[in-house]
Amino acid sequence: MENFIICVNAVAPLAGYIIIGILISHFKLAEEEVLSKMNNLLFKVFFPVVMFSNIYKTDFTQSADKGLILFCLTFIISLVVILSLIVPKIIKTPTTCGSFIQCCYRSNLILFGIPLTASIFSADKTGAMSVVCSFVVPLYNVLAVIVLETFRGEKPSPNVIFKNIIKNPLIHGAVIGAIYNLLKLPAPTFLQTMVSNVSSGTTVFALIILGASLKFSSLKSNFKYIISGIAARLIIVPVIATSIAYLIGFRDMQIFVVLIVTSTPVAASAYTMAYTMESDHVLTAQYVALSTVFSVFTIFGFLMTFMTLGLF
Repeated sequence: MENFIICVNAVAPLAGYIIIGILISHFKLAEEEVLSKMNNLLFKVFFPVVMFSNIYKTDFTQSADKGLILFCLTFIISLVVILSLIVPKIIKTPTTCGSFIQCCYRSNLILFGIPLTASIFSADKTGAMSVVCSFVVPLYNVLAVIVLETFRGEKPSPNVIFKNIIKNPLIHGAVIGAIYNLLKLPAPTFLQTMVSNVSSGTTVFALIILGASLKFSSLKSNFKYIISGIAARLIIVPVIATSIAYLIGFRDMQIFVVLIVTSTPVAASAYTMAYTMESDHVLTAQYVALSTVFSVFTIFGFLMTFMTLGLF
């Protein structure tokens, strides 16, 4: 019950923010044009600050498990490659295909990783998760550009994909954060406070905008994609990842990190990325919202199962 309450407390506020957005849409408090501008603002300003903050604050000298980092990066890249070869043969609409693939690999690691680690272990044991986050989250964004550009509907150009990666504001935030971190560049206290406040409020803002953008009329037509995508995100992918991790010798905190990387719901930034890159943002919004709700039960189930088996 205690673990279930931990999961509920982690997820319930996120669902609440989405509901606020739904109410905004219901009472017509924001026009489509306003939501479009807000998504653009999130993409170009707010999420880059999140990327900067996440990497700038990470202490890479502590808890840097190179084997664990390499496993997570390799698994995610391999997953995207395999899905990119298989999914287009099943889903014929390119933008829907891109949305599905992004849903399967992109988790809400920043929001869930540290709190769940602190809850299950302790606040002083979050170093490994922080370091993994600082490598995995930038990879998510690079892969999102490649996947969504590849499945826009036209034959992708390597030059165009590379230029879009270079121009991506989230990548800019990650690079600047890495430079500040590696060079140990000082930042004034007021600037650190500003960055921290903007970063902490970005997910709230993004989920409210996402809720206001949800299209319930398409739920029925997208049903098979929603069911299969959420099942992959919350159940199939984490089962495969943790099984492989266990077989190659990972234990305790390592298994836990792999589980959280692969089992948490679709990140809110996936919607913003899909919207700005002309992917199937309607389906992506549904993935984010519904996976957030269902993750309360799936994460709880995984935690209870793994604890019972003594895996961490």
